Amino acid sequence: MSGFNTNAVAERAGVSIGSLYQYFPGKEAILAALHKSYKERLIEAVEVALARTEGEELLVRLRALVSAQIDAHSQSPSLHRILEAEEERTLGEGDLGFNIRLHKCVAQLLREGNVQIPKISLNAAAADLCVISGALTDAALANSKGRITANYKRRILRAVEGYLLAETMSSAYVQQLRYDPGRDVGPWR
Repeated sequence: MSGFNTNAVAERAGVSIGSLYQYFPGKEAILAALHKSYKERLIEAVEVALARTEGEELLVRLRALVSAQIDAHSQSPSLHRILEAEEERTLGEGDLGFNIRLHKCVAQLLREGNVQIPKISLNAAAADLCVISGALTDAALANSKGRITANYKRRILRAVEGYLLAETMSSAYVQQLRYDPGRDVGPWR
């Protein structure tokens, strides 16, 4: 984060350092505000995707949710990596409100899809799915220099689908989910 200081931020924003300090007492406050704004945009994208696909099959809605997450992270990949790296330091306990909202969205999706995973609660499954999708998105952004390709999107979706459906569907259906580069996976082909 070399070059990131309040003077540089004030200059880039076109305001005086005094004006900046009226709103942000220091660099950590700026990072916290950026992180909060970034997470709010992400949760709004997820909520819109789920509302847009209401009444659709579980896999259609799941793809929309994962796509919304990937698209949100892909808009500013460099900023995303910086904010993720600085999250613990600037937020301490982390933004629990955001995590709760995201988990509630995913848990609601699972409930509406009548998902039942043996020996795992829907809340735990929702948390797992958020971690799986988030970690794979972060890795894809890091490995692809900020641009998530259709192949990465398919791999992320396959991991999420596999987690959810491997225990709940027949082995014939699970076989259909196996990766096929020519298979249509919604908007990601």
